Amino acid sequence: MTVMQAALAKYGSKELAGLIEEVNYSPALIDLLVKAGSGLKSDSLVTGEQSRSITGSEQAAAEIKRLEADTDFMVKLSSKNHTGHNEAVRKMAELYNIVYSA
Repeated sequence: MTVMQAALAKYGSKELAGLIEEVNYSPALIDLLVKAGSGLKSDSLVTGEQSRSITGSEQAAAEIKRLEADTDFMVKLSSKNHTGHNEAVRKMAELYNIVYSA
């Protein structure tokens, strides 16, 4: 289930999530998402590992630069309809808070 959710978060949209519910979690669609998600197993979303903790403003600024260079992340951040949008916004807000509160 986690692999499927990871694939949906990375490649899907709200419309796709709604479609999955509409078709009562069709086994064929779930299979497709699990196969797509199997390539994401190194992702912390799938493995459940926590990303490293960023506490210093220099670390946070470096992470912001890294994320801004990450095309997939920026798509999530800039597209309100993307399933990963809220998490991307939360992450950037957290990083900016670290940078500017220090």
